[in-house]
Amino acid sequence: MKYVVLGLGISGQGAVNLLKSKKLDFIIVDDKKAIKSVDAIELIEKEDIIVKSPGISWANPLLSYAIKNGIRIISEIDLALDYLDKKTKIIAITGTNGKTTIVTKIYELLNFVGFKASLGGNEGHSLCDIVIDSNIYDYIVLELSSYQLENNPKIKPYIALITNLTPDHLTRYNSVMDYYLTKFNIFKNQDENDYMIIDKNEKMVNSLLNQKFLAKKIYIENKGENLVYENEVIIAKKDMLLKGEHNAINMLFLIAVAKIIGISSKKIEKFLKIAKSLEHRIEEFFVKENTHFINDSKGTNVESSLVALDSFKGSKVYLIVGGKDKKIDNTKLYEKIYEINAIPLIIGENKLEFTKEFNKTGYKHYVLDNLENVMEFIKNNIDFKEEQYILLSPATSSFDQFNSFEHRGKVFKQLVISNFGEKNE
Repeated sequence: MKYVVLGLGISGQGAVNLLKSKKLDFIIVDDKKAIKSVDAIELIEKEDIIVKSPGISWANPLLSYAIKNGIRIISEIDLALDYLDKKTKIIAITGTNGKTTIVTKIYELLNFVGFKASLGGNEGHSLCDIVIDSNIYDYIVLELSSYQLENNPKIKPYIALITNLTPDHLTRYNSVMDYYLTKFNIFKNQDENDYMIIDKNEKMVNSLLNQKFLAKKIYIENKGENLVYENEVIIAKKDMLLKGEHNAINMLFLIAVAKIIGISSKKIEKFLKIAKSLEHRIEEFFVKENTHFINDSKGTNVESSLVALDSFKGSKVYLIVGGKDKKIDNTKLYEKIYEINAIPLIIGENKLEFTKEFNKTGYKHYVLDNLENVMEFIKNNIDFKEEQYILLSPATSSFDQFNSFEHRGKVFKQLVISNFGEKNE
């Protein structure tokens, strides 16, 4: 028996590292970097196990052959779980938006109060690589995408939560409901000794909860001027460094996790007063006179960009929008743009979709194609003395012009600083 590592990205390389450390037999299949998928069909045997990277399509010829012939397919996460120390508890987070902020801040809080914690999964660190190191962790905090929750995953988190559910990845799934139900696999293996955290106001999440889930249910609710857990005021929203109602919800999830594992309210409050926002997430990185530049490149879907726009309601906003065409309905985004009178600066592959809408309604907009042209527009048309926000929140993915949302955000920041000043003013 051998392992077949399919895909040599972050998770695939992590799987290779773990298999090497355990001196297990494996081959690497990657259409660009190793054995091609079609050639690997000749090398695979019935008893082999394929370790599939999350980004690999199920239409891949090797996977099609494996499914037809009953060859086992697992994820890098499942491989790592076989070697995870039994004392380590997993806190797992999925959802459409907010995942990375929540997992990162939970990880930071755990270390802040003295636990030994690690961070992995979809945020960029392979669980296999975490398992290889010699540390025995109290907790591993995992961000899990829907891709990592496909194919009957065996993960059994001590604490699990779904942040929210909105349409996304419709080129991967047959329907929005398929995408949503895949997310719910995060709860599937939990038992009565585990916990699931639910936002009372998330209608879709609540509508899909069913009696088959055995974990204890803990509810959060965002309302009023304070963050409250089980009738106890933890902190006033105004005292948090993380601003915005979306971050209030994110931190309520964090508070629930903290309380489950026994962290005191005083320590939680102290942490929330110093916790900073993450890069590429409604990140104000540069100010020139009265003009604020905001990097929200992580706005890769409509709901995420709606949150960003709401953060600047009542202000003059230039919205840099557009990118890879994900075949998503943009109706809510158009409505929000009209509502707050945002000025669209349109870039990317799906620019025709935006221009068709704005031409139909006669709404003022600018088709600029790319970020370099956006910089020229700003130079020639914007008075920096006016109070206003230049917001990059594209409402779609970056893969038409960039390698990732991080790449898109970094290019935006570099262009702004190189064009408008050497340092933050």
